[in-house]
Amino acid sequence: MALLTWLKVFGAQTKRKLWNRRSLTFLFFLFLASVFWLITMLDEVMEQNFTMRLTLKNVPANVIITSELPPTIEVKLRDKGGTLLAYRYGEELPPVEVDFSKYVNMTGKAIVPTLDLLRPMVQKLKGNMTIVSVSRESVEFAYSYGENKRVPVRFNGRVGEENGYMISGFKSLPDSVTVYAMRETLDTITAAFVNGVYDRSNSDTVSWVAALQTVRGAKFVPANVQFSLYYDRQVEKTAIVPVRWINFPATKVLRTFPSRVLVRFRVGMNSYRNVTADNFVIVVNYEEVLARKDNRIRLYLRSLPAGVTHAQIEPSEVEFVVETLPESE
Repeated sequence: MALLTWLKVFGAQTKRKLWNRRSLTFLFFLFLASVFWLITMLDEVMEQNFTMRLTLKNVPANVIITSELPPTIEVKLRDKGGTLLAYRYGEELPPVEVDFSKYVNMTGKAIVPTLDLLRPMVQKLKGNMTIVSVSRESVEFAYSYGENKRVPVRFNGRVGEENGYMISGFKSLPDSVTVYAMRETLDTITAAFVNGVYDRSNSDTVSWVAALQTVRGAKFVPANVQFSLYYDRQVEKTAIVPVRWINFPATKVLRTFPSRVLVRFRVGMNSYRNVTADNFVIVVNYEEVLARKDNRIRLYLRSLPAGVTHAQIEPSEVEFVVETLPESE
């Protein structure tokens, strides 16, 4: 019995030693194969994507860059695997430098072909690296020689008006900013705009740091402002407004039926008392009357007070008669 037990133990130990020896042999040859595979791979020609930084140099002190270069550009490079891996995990690719003096012109805008920038730089790298593709054919920047003007800040966005509230006003700090651009671009800019869609909070005022809407070839300083929107609760109001006529000959008179119509509208509570019928203008033009083939004409509001929304005319159409006055002796 003891002999049988000893044989079992001896057999298990022998089997374990053989298994360990086989495992070590397998791992050795696996490591050897991996080394050969790595050597082969490093010697093969491969392609990899790289992100390269862009920098602008030789910018004169009197020049304002109004539209910056993109910070990076994606490039696919081809070379031996060892060289590519060296730049991927070791050496950092040098930045691509754009020489301002080479691309300056009278338009205030420079368009630079990316291959013109990349080829000289890639040729300086070790190995036989070549460019396969780039993410964009060209990059551009804009500049001015200090031309600027001051423009007001305006709100050009949209705010979710809930629970019967409306925008009653806004405030910007600062209320105006300086814009730099070439003269032709400056002449087209009348204001700096805050836009976007914003949700109204539970308070009567919403404030946030707002980024000004960018304009191609222009730079706003500062680029962000402290912006506040003020809300007022909307209420409905009506006004009886007379129908007037314009551009009628001295001998012609317009009679409408009815001669006054009701205007139903919404207005903020703070402006409720200030908005009256005198703030609305409903007119009928003589040319519109001549174009009609019947005796009915549609009415339009030609003047709408600030802060008034959802204005409707009741009735929207009226009957009319054009009378000729007797000539005076």
